[in-house]
Amino acid sequence: MRRDPLLTSIGTVACLLLTAFNVVPHMKFDKTAIVQEKSAIVVSVSGEVVNPGMYELPWGAKLEDAIRAAGGFNSGADQHLVNLAMPVDSGEAIFVPSVQTEKGESRVSINGSSQAELETLPRIGPAMAQRIIEARPFNRIEDLLKVKGIGDKTLEKMRPFVTL
Repeated sequence: MRRDPLLTSIGTVACLLLTAFNVVPHMKFDKTAIVQEKSAIVVSVSGEVVNPGMYELPWGAKLEDAIRAAGGFNSGADQHLVNLAMPVDSGEAIFVPSVQTEKGESRVSINGSSQAELETLPRIGPAMAQRIIEARPFNRIEDLLKVKGIGDKTLEKMRPFVTL
């Protein structure tokens, strides 16, 4: 009984090999190059740059390329809030924030401000300010979400007033 399945398997393999041996020489393979052109992208750059406006950039451009096309940061730009390595896509609106708030006040640094300075932020009391200090350093403003007691709503209230 063991020989029947073994013989069947050997026969099947032999048939497959003979078929491949007879078919492969008659097959034709054409090499076709696939060329995909990458079109330019258009982005809008506004905020604290020298020349705000619309810019055409090559496909695969980064935020740094868009800011360079707009003449670079002006003296009021908060460069810590901009990720220059971020890829940009066509139709994207890029806004470079100011180092000052809408009222003309300086932003509070979450990495370098004192406890008293942190307490000037919306929804931040002495205990929360101390937790922020203990959680330093932060690489992004969004890292504040890792601090116990700071959720999405608190972060959105603080965002206009903070910098790294």
